[in-house]
Amino acid sequence: MSTPDTADPEEGWIGRSYGPELLLSFERTLSEFSARLIQIPGDMFDAQIVEGLKSIARFFNVERCTLTEYLPETQETHCRFSYAPDGLPAIPPMRTDLLFPWITAELRANRPVILHYPHGFPPEAEVDLRNAAMGKFKSSISIPIVIDGRVRFTLTAASLLQHRDWPEELLPRLRLFGEILANALLRKRRDDEIRRHKESAEQENVSLREVMQLQTEHGEIIGKSDALQYVLYSVERVARTDATVLLLGETGVGKELFARAIHGSSARKDRPLLKVDCAALAPSLIESELFGHERGAFTGATAARKGRFEIADSGTVFLDEVGELSPALQVKLLRVLEDGFVERVGAAKPIKVNVRIIAATNRDLEEGIREGRFRQDLFYRLNAFPLTIPPLRDRRSDIPLLVEHFVRMFCLRHSRPFLRITRPTLKMLQEYSWPGNVRELENVVERAVIISEGVTLQVQALTTGTPAKPSARHLKPLAEVEKDHILAVLEKTLWRIEGQSGAARILGLHPDTLRHRMKKLQISRPRVADR
Repeated sequence: MSTPDTADPEEGWIGRSYGPELLLSFERTLSEFSARLIQIPGDMFDAQIVEGLKSIARFFNVERCTLTEYLPETQETHCRFSYAPDGLPAIPPMRTDLLFPWITAELRANRPVILHYPHGFPPEAEVDLRNAAMGKFKSSISIPIVIDGRVRFTLTAASLLQHRDWPEELLPRLRLFGEILANALLRKRRDDEIRRHKESAEQENVSLREVMQLQTEHGEIIGKSDALQYVLYSVERVARTDATVLLLGETGVGKELFARAIHGSSARKDRPLLKVDCAALAPSLIESELFGHERGAFTGATAARKGRFEIADSGTVFLDEVGELSPALQVKLLRVLEDGFVERVGAAKPIKVNVRIIAATNRDLEEGIREGRFRQDLFYRLNAFPLTIPPLRDRRSDIPLLVEHFVRMFCLRHSRPFLRITRPTLKMLQEYSWPGNVRELENVVERAVIISEGVTLQVQALTTGTPAKPSARHLKPLAEVEKDHILAVLEKTLWRIEGQSGAARILGLHPDTLRHRMKKLQISRPRVADR
């Protein structure tokens, strides 16, 4: 803003009569300034507020202009912004209600205050008069600014060099300018708060869903069988290195726990461990989730966002169901493994990251290579240190320990006394084949804890799954076993997917993951006539 041509720069508004040309010039300047405030970048906002105060000072030919804020929650008033020309003192950021209690009370009551130093102060403003000397002003006018029905700000213009008259027509003009400044400031704060909440929510979302709590010495992995101890020995050996690990095994064997154990025993244990379920994320979203995106990269990308690899820098990324990645994403993952660079969606410049990758799959990746679904070069990179997690039927001696652990956990969770586990129950559980492995055992035990009456664990008869020791000709492909098991659980829950007694909870899956698996396995709810 500049001083209008109709006003003498040496005289300004003060001392002049109210005229239409001056009013028109002022309101045009006001409109231009208001438009600039809306468009100004956040990092230049404070400077623009001060520039507005400077414009007021020049327009009305005064030497100082300040914007103070009243905080209802603390009953305090603080100087937020101040302008004075070079060589003259501006008001520093400070609390003003203690120095000027009478002025503050008048303004809070929505009464403008016009003062002349030193003879214009009323007797009750003795404290204000004593402290006014530091302001070094001759005359001042303070206008209360009402926002949402209460006084929130004050705009003050002061003449430091000479006594001035303050025409009454000046009050609404200053009040209008103050309202523009105040509303712009509150709007910026709301926008900043929304952005902070959004960023915080996104980060918290990552923390809740992907950053996994670790326990040392494999505290979450329960069992003493030889098969399990061999895998844990391998975990301890590879954890000391930064080698890429490929965890192999059937659904439900606990590959995520072993990824935690590797990370928790490594030099990266104090950095994030982020999990990405490649099967659960929609193909259109997974690239952005993994590698991030720039603002405007696609519809809805209103701000730049880091991907999981950037967030996990110096830590570990656990890629579950890595066999589900599309060929295009396999190429990008290969680049991360080869040279440590990620490229955000919509970005032209790659970003260097230092991330260890642990991948997991229950698919036969070599078969995927033969069928053209998986890149051979990526397989060799991922397969630097393969670890096969044994299925529960190959570690039956661990079942009693697991059952006791789950019974204690679920009795505590459901506020029940600890239930006694009988030998016949353990025998039945050890003879079952457990196609869903440890995850299925966990769900069976929780269901038993909920329905048991008295002091003894009561497990329903287990009929789902393959025989305990099937012959080779009766073995089913893993996908068929998984489909049978999901179908059985869906039938038992009357095809209810979500909720406390839904199929997703029993299977230990997120509802969206279960729906994705159902679609992949071509499972659909039968019509009433079919049933």
